[in-house]
Amino acid sequence: FFLEEAQPGRGQISALFKDGLAVGSIFLCLAFFMSLMLVYLFINWIPLLLRQAGLPLQHALLGTIIFNLSGIVGGVLCTQLIDRKMGRPIVILIAAYFVGALAVFSIGYAGTAFWPIMGTIFLSGFFVIGVQLSLNAYITNYYPKTIRGTGVGWSQVVGRFGSLAGPLVGGLLVSQGMTPSQLFQISSIAPLLACASLLVFAQLSAGRSQ
Repeated sequence: FFLEEAQPGRGQISALFKDGLAVGSIFLCLAFFMSLMLVYLFINWIPLLLRQAGLPLQHALLGTIIFNLSGIVGGVLCTQLIDRKMGRPIVILIAAYFVGALAVFSIGYAGTAFWPIMGTIFLSGFFVIGVQLSLNAYITNYYPKTIRGTGVGWSQVVGRFGSLAGPLVGGLLVSQGMTPSQLFQISSIAPLLACASLLVFAQLSAGRSQ
């Protein structure tokens, strides 16, 4: 999925929206934004939400640990699938985000039993964080070498806005009186939008190449 090399000296941000790169600069980075928004929402709010749901403190804290550790495992496996060329990379990313959205949504139905709720949190981290790490590598290779640093920097800036928005969105939803179950269900919109963004990117890129 490498693009042709751009001409030297085109490291400006405007170069990210020329020569067919605009689709990726918008939709890949939008997926990155949504992914980091959910990750940081969960990191900041999982302990409180699980406590409000009725879990003991040690289990609430364990939920955050499991979410992060499962993301590491998911990142390793997802990148291995891509490296082994088991299907198109973008298809793997789209599928992982979709399954991640289902996993996040299912947290709201897991109740307060230890294994069901920790299992759904594990799957959420496995797919959402795991695919986000792989998406980072995909974005890096999307841009030509002459503007790769600019492209990576652009994606990181967009992603950091998502990481800042995540805790704020979580706080807003909690302040509206939502139950933990409702908040987990609504949070599934973020990976679903990331999935939709990559799907649009794949369709537009395929149409342009024909």
